[in-house]
Amino acid sequence: SRSRKWLVRESTPSVPASQSPLLAYSWVDELGQFARRKPPDVPGLCLVGGSHAGHLCREFSTCRQISARFPELDLATSREVNYEVYTYQKGSYHATSRVLDECQTFVLHFGQWDLGYPRGYPTALGDFEERLRGSVAWIRAHYPRRPVYLLPTNYVPLNCLTTTCPAHDWRTPPMVAAYHTIVKRTCLALGIGCIDTVDLQGPLWDASVDWNHPVPVALAAMARRIALRVTQGSTSGNPEDGRAQSHRSTRVGVEGTRIGRSKAV
Repeated sequence: SRSRKWLVRESTPSVPASQSPLLAYSWVDELGQFARRKPPDVPGLCLVGGSHAGHLCREFSTCRQISARFPELDLATSREVNYEVYTYQKGSYHATSRVLDECQTFVLHFGQWDLGYPRGYPTALGDFEERLRGSVAWIRAHYPRRPVYLLPTNYVPLNCLTTTCPAHDWRTPPMVAAYHTIVKRTCLALGIGCIDTVDLQGPLWDASVDWNHPVPVALAAMARRIALRVTQGSTSGNPEDGRAQSHRSTRVGVEGTRIGRSKAV
């Protein structure tokens, strides 16, 4: 893409193939700043979700991951929930459920395990919506004054588990897009904010080094958008709030881009 919000450069031998086999991206956010210049700082930020939430958490100055693979888990008492506190480029440490009391903002990022291996089956759309609402209800019941936001499920590259028949992993673009619809509908129904990051992660959806998590440059751009949304704020419940900042600047990435392999033009 040659969008004015992208700076695309041809790779040189100095660019490690593991980071970008075809292109090296420098991402510019809504304020015209390079997304990887420095990590955003959102005091009291808690990301709730599995490893995708954990990878995203590492892109903030400080972030708490409430490691819950499924939205129906009790965040304070479930044995399947862990707690990790990240400091940018300085590692992390394990915490206890008491870290929940430090959360000033909850950002929920679910869907990978509901669609993925190794459960052996995907969570039906209606059940996923019900459980997602239940997760929001849990936070509202225990931390009623804390704002809650939802993130869309990340796309993952196609692989032998998703393309085999019968499938062993249902994280295909159509199924992930169906979960996006559920997330937006939940935001509207419950009056909470959706932070849309699809246009940030989408162009590099199949560039994942580990065939699972977004590449660092996409994660950095997603983190900055979350920071802008949380710190600046806008009308709750609008599923496009993550893109439409108060200054109404042009969105990062490519509007209307279909999911597909990014390439220079």
